[in-house]
Parts: sequence; C-alpha cells; structure tokens
Amino acid sequence: MQQPDVVMSLRIELLRANKKIMALKYGTESLRERMWQLENQLKDRDDVIKMAVEKEKDKEKEKEKEVETEMEKEKQKQKEIQALKEKVEQLENQLKDKDDMIKMAVEKEKEKETETETEKEKEKEKEIQLLKEKVEQ
Repeated sequence: MQQPDVVMSLRIELLRANKKIMALKYGTESLRERMWQLENQLKDRDDVIKMAVEKEKDKEKEKEKEVETEMEKEKQKQKEIQALKEKVEQLENQLKDKDDMIKMAVEKEKEKETETETEKEKEKEKEIQLLKEKVEQ
C-alpha cells in the first residue's frame, strides 16, 4: 500500500502544482490584460497631451503671425510717416524759395518805384526851376 500512497500523494502534489501553475497563469494573464489596459490608457493620455501641445503650438504660431503682421504694419506706417515728413520738408523748401522770389520781386518793384519817384521829383524840380526862371524873366 505504500506505492499507491506515494503515487496518490504525488498526484495530489501534481494537482496542487498544476493549480498553482494555473493560478499563476491566470494571474499573469490578468496582469497582462491590466498592463495592456494601462498601456492603452497611457497611449490615450499621450494622444490627448500631443493634441493639446499641437493646439498650443498652432495658437503660438498664430500669435507670432499676428505679431509679425502688426510689426509689418508698424514699419509701413513709419515709412509712410517718413515719406510725409520728407514731402512736408520739400513743400516747405519750395514755399521758402517762392517766398524768397516774391521778396526779391517786391524789392525790385520798390527800387523801380523809388527810381520812378526820384525821376518824377527831378522832373518836378526841373519844371519848378523852369517856372521860376520864367517867372523871373
């Protein structure tokens, strides 16, 4: 009876070992399944984070474009202001030149008037002198 007892005890041990293996196998499968779930959750979160990062990058690029556009507009305004300043300076110079020409023309006219008046006075003096001479005669 010892041999069947040994066989029986070996079978019992084998069944126990088999149960432990099955439990470990089930536990491993359960752990693998849990690991896959966690990996999928992590992948989903990574995808969400990547999308959020891309969205932020797009917003940042858009803001950079807006800033660049504003800077270009400001540069254009500065160029326009400079062009207007140059035009005003040019017009002021033209006005100054015209003013100088008018002043010169006025001075010439005054000189002519002065000469004319001087000539008229000389003629009047001559006439007066002639009249005086006539009167004396």
